[in-house]
Amino acid sequence: MRKTQMALAAVALVASSAALADIKFYGTIDAGYYSINSTDAKGGTGGAQAGFSGAGQTSPNLWGIKGSEDLGGGLTASFNLEGQFSTSTGQSDNSDNGQGQATAPATGSDVALAPNGQMFGRAANVGLSGDFGKLTLGQQIDPAFLALALTDPRGAKMAFSGLFAWFPNAGVIGGLKQGIFDSGMISYTSPEVNGLSAQVGMSRPATYNAQSVNTSSKSNTLTSAHVKYIANDITLAFGYLDAKDEDGAKAVKVNHFGAGYQIGSLVPKAYYTNYKTGAGASITQYAIGAKYDLGDGISLDGGYYNTKNDAAADNKSNMFVIGAEKAFSKQTALYAHWAQMRTGADADATTGLMIAGNGSGSGPGGGATGTGWGLGVRHSW
Repeated sequence: MRKTQMALAAVALVASSAALADIKFYGTIDAGYYSINSTDAKGGTGGAQAGFSGAGQTSPNLWGIKGSEDLGGGLTASFNLEGQFSTSTGQSDNSDNGQGQATAPATGSDVALAPNGQMFGRAANVGLSGDFGKLTLGQQIDPAFLALALTDPRGAKMAFSGLFAWFPNAGVIGGLKQGIFDSGMISYTSPEVNGLSAQVGMSRPATYNAQSVNTSSKSNTLTSAHVKYIANDITLAFGYLDAKDEDGAKAVKVNHFGAGYQIGSLVPKAYYTNYKTGAGASITQYAIGAKYDLGDGISLDGGYYNTKNDAAADNKSNMFVIGAEKAFSKQTALYAHWAQMRTGADADATTGLMIAGNGSGSGPGGGATGTGWGLGVRHSW
């Protein structure tokens, strides 16, 4: 009830300011059914399962409000509030993917920095932009992750995509559990010059619990950046993330390189991503695939994803996926996809996820072959 009242108050406040700013209410609902069947005994990273995909399969279920105001002299102010929900229950989803918690150095227990599943867990920021670029302050999507989404053959969809590697390796980071949506971030986005632009952000959220003591000037900090080039049918992207844990030690470092090229209706893409964790693990993933527009609102996409732990030969997976969509309008589409993953005997959650958008994700387990499929409807406004 309290969340509903707060949401209505936020909408009322925005509506009262409509005369002063350009306001847009937007969202996406992605609902459908998925199934993963495994040859093993339902072990490993989740085993066989099936059900309604409340978190979405091609897109997260989200709603938001954004607006801008012309301040004159080439300066524009803007804001963005965005939350996430489940189509299974209608409840607010854990849209922060587990962020908003830290491990207290004194006790070793988790203490809250911010409530999980906060109303605007995806975005809560304000910005100023002009000829100099854009300065954004507050909760926002991770810059390095945007480089992955741009060059993933399947666009980092909620199932059967490069998201399944980012999610366990960089999306829920150590003491400061963030890396997809970054709290307390200040970011700068450069102007685009001949197709080239960049974004860099630094994050260190404030703590809401006195038990969470920062023991280092680098404690719970995150630096993330991307550089991209989009011109002449070419797409290039580089992403970099460096996160520290509650003691100021390395939590994870990510390097991403990706590229794409449009050839008529065909857009092939490929990338390489490496995740290095504070525990000494090195997870490498490369992917290659393409999207093809058949016309009449019908498109196909597919990709091959190879993920491995560089220090453990049997901690690996190979996944092949194909998908199809039929767009009935700019807002509504019917989709279906099918994937198969084969894992090494020691595959775990860092290498063997097929779906990353449902809780901790799910996959076929170690030393198994998993086949998954899903279908659903997506509508945006």
